[in-house]
Amino acid sequence: MRVESLLERIQEELEVDLHAAWERAGAGATVSPGNAATTDSPPARGTAESAESADTPETRVAAPVYIAVDEPPFDPDAVEAEIQSLRDRLGRMGNVNLEALDQLGSVEQEATGLVAQLDDLTRSRESLLAAIKKIDTESRELFTTTFEAIRANFKTMFRRLFEGGKADIYLDEGQDVLEAGIDIVARPPGKEPRSISLLSGGERTMTAVALLLAIYQSKPSPFCLLDEVDAALDEANVDRFASVVREFAEESQFIIITHNKRTMSAADSIFGVSMPEPGVSRRLAVRLDEVGDDGQILAA
Repeated sequence: MRVESLLERIQEELEVDLHAAWERAGAGATVSPGNAATTDSPPARGTAESAESADTPETRVAAPVYIAVDEPPFDPDAVEAEIQSLRDRLGRMGNVNLEALDQLGSVEQEATGLVAQLDDLTRSRESLLAAIKKIDTESRELFTTTFEAIRANFKTMFRRLFEGGKADIYLDEGQDVLEAGIDIVARPPGKEPRSISLLSGGERTMTAVALLLAIYQSKPSPFCLLDEVDAALDEANVDRFASVVREFAEESQFIIITHNKRTMSAADSIFGVSMPEPGVSRRLAVRLDEVGDDGQILAA
């Protein structure tokens, strides 16, 4: 029963007629008529003439002789293993996608678009890198030129504010000029050169003012706003600071927020808030050229 059920499963699943295949295999083992043994045909039933004619040598024909060929015995287990192997191969192939060609066309079109975008991005990247390289080159040249101009102005301005001494600014060595740090070295009169962090409060203020005015001198602007820059200065330094600001005021307008009287006296106009009575504020605007020696405002 097992063999019969196995044969039925083979015929149903593989659509193979095993009996016909067996017969075709047996027919393929026939010997050729030239080598086959001849036998007398049995007399046919009929008249005497037919019987006599059947005995004549001319009517004798060679009939094919079938020779049994040794075939291997049928092995159901081998057949079952082959069926399982075929099933595994079909399973690994997966389902057949009938829309594969259409999907291939759409994927190729999408891939073509992505390749074009990649080429565009590559060209844009190269263009940006070239622009960045050009900007860096021009920035280095401009920074170096400006730095040298500020450096020369700083040396001169420091000597004017301190009435002597020496100061300089340096870039850190071994680094790109656009990323390097800047060191400030100052030597007030009668002192050793030292970093700005080791100076006193007034000396640091004067050094910073000298650097600020050196930068402003390299590229002036219509006006400049200074807030309490003279707070840490003594009277002598305030006078030197005010004299330098007066020189710069010939080309630019300076607005200084201060509480120092000496700085106020160097100004052309004073704008402030007074409190003539407790709790009452009053805004004032005075031009110093309209104030007399006694402190009274001259009549227009």
